[in-house]
Amino acid sequence: MERKQFIALICDADVLIDYLSSNRRILGKASLLISQIYVLSPTLDEVRELSKKEIKELKIKVFEPELNDVMVASERGGPLSFEDKLCLIVSGKENWTCVTNDKSLRKACEEKNIDVLWGLDLMLLLNQAGALSKKEAQDTAEKIKENNAYIKKDIVDSFLKKLK
Repeated sequence: MERKQFIALICDADVLIDYLSSNRRILGKASLLISQIYVLSPTLDEVRELSKKEIKELKIKVFEPELNDVMVASERGGPLSFEDKLCLIVSGKENWTCVTNDKSLRKACEEKNIDVLWGLDLMLLLNQAGALSKKEAQDTAEKIKENNAYIKKDIVDSFLKKLK
């Protein structure tokens, strides 16, 4: 993965939940060393594992979407949930990189030329920057795989091959 500058990162609920259930420190490190991580206020409603105190400790910023964006995201139809539509809208308007494992959201981002990263890419970037050991990245990826049925062995194996 090539090292690039990110204006900001916006994480969907699944990525947040993966790290909150496996290694919370990754989010704080990523927000400090890769780019500011934002979470949309409606997404927080989906992520019960994250307290206001922890948001502050992990250096994550809560973003309040504009009413018009909320209304557009509320329109029915398509494969994306309300929260994913809102993530797509905001990442496009703000020129932020969307961090998601949701294939429909990734496809929508790519169609709109919005930068997108896989959830595990946060650890890969930290590892390449020398801020995350291979062992910690391996252990965290394995824990994510245990907790998330959508993260399969082949995904983790591919990720592990990229670590330094």
